[in-house]
Amino acid sequence: DVSDQAMTVYETRLRDSFVLKDLHHYRHMGKFFEDNTHLLKVYPKLFSQAVKMYLTADGTPKKERQKEIIKMAFEKRSKGGLIKDIYGAWRALL
Repeated sequence: DVSDQAMTVYETRLRDSFVLKDLHHYRHMGKFFEDNTHLLKVYPKLFSQAVKMYLTADGTPKKERQKEIIKMAFEKRSKGGLIKDIYGAWRALL
């Protein structure tokens, strides 16, 4: 049914649900990822390597592993780049 009344009910239900709220909240994320394509290349691989390193049980203390992971992150992306990426993501979510 695509009558005016049905569409009004549908629109009301959308407005009252999380759908339109989420669409509004994340409206800038598409542009953010379009402008920062490196995010989808660098960070998934970095995250995967970090989790693998952290969860590998080889007798290395976790504190040392954390330092290695941070060092690896800075090798893949500069401090300034990391800060810029985090700030950009934060701004896109506002």
